[in-house]
Amino acid sequence: MRIPGEDEYVAPVGFGVLEEDEYRVRIESWKPVNRVNQYNPNGEETIDFTLRPLAYADDDSENPEPLVGQDGIPISPEKNLMFFYDPRHLGTKPVVSRSRKFLAAALGVPATSPIEFDGYDDLVGKEILVGVTIKTDPTKGKKNVVNEVRPVRNKRQRPARQSVAQAAKEAFGEDVIDTPAETGSDDDLPF
Repeated sequence: MRIPGEDEYVAPVGFGVLEEDEYRVRIESWKPVNRVNQYNPNGEETIDFTLRPLAYADDDSENPEPLVGQDGIPISPEKNLMFFYDPRHLGTKPVVSRSRKFLAAALGVPATSPIEFDGYDDLVGKEILVGVTIKTDPTKGKKNVVNEVRPVRNKRQRPARQSVAQAAKEAFGEDVIDTPAETGSDDDLPF
């Protein structure tokens, strides 16, 4: 039997607390909850959505950089965030509610338009962008809180732009003459 020494242990990967930033997340699951608190004194049913952080919001690469916690240690791939959705608060006035923004972002519709869907299972697997902050609880320590939600915008590929000279050659054919600026020679310039 062999027990590793101190220098053989790998730094722990913890669930940790994500640093305050924006993240692209996937909705993993949902469950109804009857939680009694100051915002829901009667314990009416709300929904807890489990979100899996995938990448930083501005990371569009195929291999996103690993997510790290506020302490600089990599976050476990099993790290989840919670979004507390209240179906009683889906209004648009005076501001669009967080729960309505969540639905709209997941379904890819404007937040102020009518929203139609068959059920919360329609949201599972959808990706959204969330703003994450850190909240300190005197009894539980630090934890992440989702404070903002917005849709993932798929960037459209724009066709490569042609230079003016290339467009002129296509339009006028052989009648276009290359200028020194296009050939890279300054010898023919009059000044």
